[in-house]
Amino acid sequence: MISNRSRYVSTLLVSILVVGVNATARAQDAPAPAPTFDERLEIANITDNILRGKPPEVADYATLAKDKGVKRIICLLKQDEVSAEQQDAAKKAGIEYIFRPIMAVESDKQEERRIDRPAVKAIVETLRNPGDGVTYIHCDNGRDRTGVVHFAYLVLVDKLDYGFAVLEIARRGFNASGHQGFQEDLKLLASGLDALPVLQVMPISDLQLTSRGKRMAVPGVRLNVKESGKGSAVYTLHGGPGETHMTLRPYLDDFANDHDLVYFDQRGCGLSSRPQFSEAYSIERLVEDLENLRKALGHEKISLIAHSSGGAVAARYALEHREHVDKLVIVSSWASSDMITKTSVLGLVLMSHKDQDALADVLRKLREEQRDFNDEELGEMQKSFYPAQFFGKMTPEFREDWNRRAKLSALAYHALSTEYFGKTTDPQHLDLRPQLAQLAGVPTLVIAGRFDIVTPPGTVKAYADGIPGARFEVFEKSGHHPFVEENERFVKLVREFLDGK
Repeated sequence: MISNRSRYVSTLLVSILVVGVNATARAQDAPAPAPTFDERLEIANITDNILRGKPPEVADYATLAKDKGVKRIICLLKQDEVSAEQQDAAKKAGIEYIFRPIMAVESDKQEERRIDRPAVKAIVETLRNPGDGVTYIHCDNGRDRTGVVHFAYLVLVDKLDYGFAVLEIARRGFNASGHQGFQEDLKLLASGLDALPVLQVMPISDLQLTSRGKRMAVPGVRLNVKESGKGSAVYTLHGGPGETHMTLRPYLDDFANDHDLVYFDQRGCGLSSRPQFSEAYSIERLVEDLENLRKALGHEKISLIAHSSGGAVAARYALEHREHVDKLVIVSSWASSDMITKTSVLGLVLMSHKDQDALADVLRKLREEQRDFNDEELGEMQKSFYPAQFFGKMTPEFREDWNRRAKLSALAYHALSTEYFGKTTDPQHLDLRPQLAQLAGVPTLVIAGRFDIVTPPGTVKAYADGIPGARFEVFEKSGHHPFVEENERFVKLVREFLDGK
């Protein structure tokens, strides 16, 4: 049966299947009540005096003026797309019609449709001081173009994180996966750039990337370890849960030039051994493995560079073994399970139709066979999420290269899901925030990607807010993997931090 612990993927399964399920239920249930005025026009608040929705019908203008206090309408269509009868009805209701079309490129193919970003910014500037009364914004359906304006207002005026802004418009019905051109425009609106950077492959051979390192025996498991370089010890902690050290290579290899750099696969992952019972997996066990590995390698003090779910392991290790911690670098991580689950659906929302179809095929098979996913299936699902996790454009060459790293352990993922992604009602759920103040005095650098949809800056910042004296840096052209997208800056910043500069 599909495990209750697989909450994250279960959420995606529900998201994919909910349309079909609801359609079936509606066919069987009693007739739904007539929609309210707000429901029919899909009215949503941008602010108390700025609304967005669908085009009003002739009889709606009087209601908008009387009941909603609307004094002006900003229409995102061309004037000839609104009938003279509608414009006359608005005039009679005392509503001013303002036409501000924002489509730069119209196309039958949704992925090719593009937004006139300067026009959107101009509308947002108008909305900063909209005057008296209420402003109503509409396009042809109430969701796509008005969603873009709503998003732009959230990031340009309210200064909301990109990920949380996308989440808000998605809740209002905007489906970015259906508008791939719009999705790129959202990033460009938020970044102020004219074009997205193109992700570049950093070469590493299959042999270097996937070969086995030395097998280090620690109590209960044998860990796959790759160690190189000389100097103070720097240990890396990969994310997941269930990924491998390959997600960090070769992007952190440069630290071996002046440090004793240690990569390793956590228990159950990659080429490390895999205990076959779930009780063998917990963040506490991962901390114990790290401490036992430190002893086995003979390092008195270590610095940690920890990515994604590895950040919780690093923080917990520092809490329990601070006498052995030199420096702490936490990258794109979360300190509590309730924070990560807030944005868990964004990977699906921002996925292309092709990737959604590939993911749905895997999930449909699992549902039909009533079983959990295996390593290969989890890897295939992760491949569908990768493009949305980056800020830059993923070329076919980069995607092929990055997909080599999609070697995940379903066993480790299942066993650790409740802890990493559990609800606050779960006794095992992760929440390090109350303990972080105990790390005062541990030099800590916290790094977030501005366009991270897995752990937006507001999520990652919990570490910096909780650890006294911690330094917080946001990489403006990165998603969930800033060490990949802005590698030169990342290496320079972390090296200077490790060297105490």
